[in-house]
Amino acid sequence: VTSHVDDAYRELEAGYLSDTAHSAREKLLDFVGRSLEISVSDPVLYKAFIHGLRYPEQRVLQKNDSRVYFRVLLELVTLCQEEGSIHPSHDPDLVEELVVLHRGALFEWRIYEGRFDLPQLGRRMARQLLRGLHYAD
Repeated sequence: VTSHVDDAYRELEAGYLSDTAHSAREKLLDFVGRSLEISVSDPVLYKAFIHGLRYPEQRVLQKNDSRVYFRVLLELVTLCQEEGSIHPSHDPDLVEELVVLHRGALFEWRIYEGRFDLPQLGRRMARQLLRGLHYAD
C-alpha cells in the first residue's frame, strides 16, 4: 500500500540531499507540507492509515526506521542540528513529535472536511516548533 508513497518520499529525499540553495530548515518545512499533501492525495493511503488506527496491535503506524518517511525526517532534523537551526542538545526523537504534528494536522483536516490549506497549517505549526528548538533547554 505504501510503496508508491515511499517512492515519492525517496524522490523528495534525493532533491533535498542534492539541494545546496536552501537551508536544512527550509527543506524540513517543505517536507512537512509536501508529506501532508501526499497523505491526503491518495485515498488508499488514508484508508490504510485508518486501518492502522483501528488495529494498533498490527503496529503499522509505529515508528519504523526502514520507512522512508521516518528516514527523511531524521536526515533533515540532523541537517538542521548541523546548521544550527535546531540546537544540537535537542533529542533526535523530535522526529516523533513531527510525526504527531503530521497526524494531528491530518485529523484536523479530515474533521473539517478539507476546508483549510493543510500543507500551510503543517508548515506553520512546524515553524513554531522549530523556533523553540533553536535554543538549548
